[in-house]
Amino acid sequence: MPAHVVLAHADDAFLQGAHAALQAEAFDVTPYKDSMDALKAVETAGSVELLVVSIDFPGPRPNGVSLALMTKRRRPDVKVIFIGDPSQANLIDDLGHLLPPWAQPAEIAATAKMVLVQ
Repeated sequence: MPAHVVLAHADDAFLQGAHAALQAEAFDVTPYKDSMDALKAVETAGSVELLVVSIDFPGPRPNGVSLALMTKRRRPDVKVIFIGDPSQANLIDDLGHLLPPWAQPAEIAATAKMVLVQ
């Protein structure tokens, strides 16, 4: 059974590219443009192995770090890949891996494969 990935990012182009790249690597991916929708999915899904999340979300929505913390409270074994500026590395501590916003979809998929085997 393929690993279930929750993908949360406000940018449509990013979501489409990352979704396609992860699916091409046989991941079961569910994309969300809104962090609250992603949180609801994490709470109700049968299983989630990986969260790929933007650090920043527009408006009054939980940021990616908050989403990761809430996810890890419910599912401590979930792995996390953050998408954000390298200057934000101090925000994620040991919660997961950080990829820059200019990371290509293939790099995201390769990182997902690496993270899941650790």
